[in-house]
Amino acid sequence: MRPAILCFVLLSMWGCRSYDNEFNEILQLEDRRAPAQELQKFTLHPRWEVQRRLALALGRLRDPEAATTLCELMSSSSPEVRVEAAFALGQLALPATNKAIIKLLAEEKDLEVRLTLIEALSKVTLDSLPPETDSTLVRQLDDDIPIVRAETALALARLGQRNLKRPRWSAQLSALLQDKGEEVRWRSAYALLRLADSTTVPALSAALTDRSARVRMQAARALGVLSAHTALAALKQAAHGDADWRVRVNAAAALGKLKY
Repeated sequence: MRPAILCFVLLSMWGCRSYDNEFNEILQLEDRRAPAQELQKFTLHPRWEVQRRLALALGRLRDPEAATTLCELMSSSSPEVRVEAAFALGQLALPATNKAIIKLLAEEKDLEVRLTLIEALSKVTLDSLPPETDSTLVRQLDDDIPIVRAETALALARLGQRNLKRPRWSAQLSALLQDKGEEVRWRSAYALLRLADSTTVPALSAALTDRSARVRMQAARALGVLSAHTALAALKQAAHGDADWRVRVNAAAALGKLKY
């Protein structure tokens, strides 16, 4: 057999190799809640499939000691590994990883990994919002890619639900209610619901006439949370005349929260 053909056959056999033994060992370690240190050896495995399974296990175990290993996995050439490692960092939600996630996000080129890092950043357990987290997320709101803006709006919603928010977010999210992307608009309306800032009532009232039912529904919900009396007429119109039943139901529920 010619050397070139032999090399091709060997590579094909390697590519088809099953990693059941490695997967089973990781699964057993995961099942007995082994410390992250016992799984660390798999970071040296040459195949991305095994490294991805390792990251999945570390995220499920939520051992704080796994943070270093996950950051190492973020240097993998495989975006599949980096996505799983980024998600696991979000599962850990450690304050100590906040700056690392911000740095990784600034350097990352793969879109799916970027989105997962934005999600992870919004899950970090914090008593107060660091300025670098604020500035990083604000930059993402201005990104050229619609899904990045949409994912960032959702991240701000998570932070707002934990009462970690900044006044300038309201203005930026209100502006995004005019975005060309439906996904951006409805997520921005949802984020405004979580921020519960009364200065956003005019923008949310206008969003009740958006061409997307998802946007109108979230706007109605937000106005109900805000008990926005100035939106009374717009909510009545939506409750009685909107073509989508979900909008009508949420507008009626918002009206029920107003005393008039």
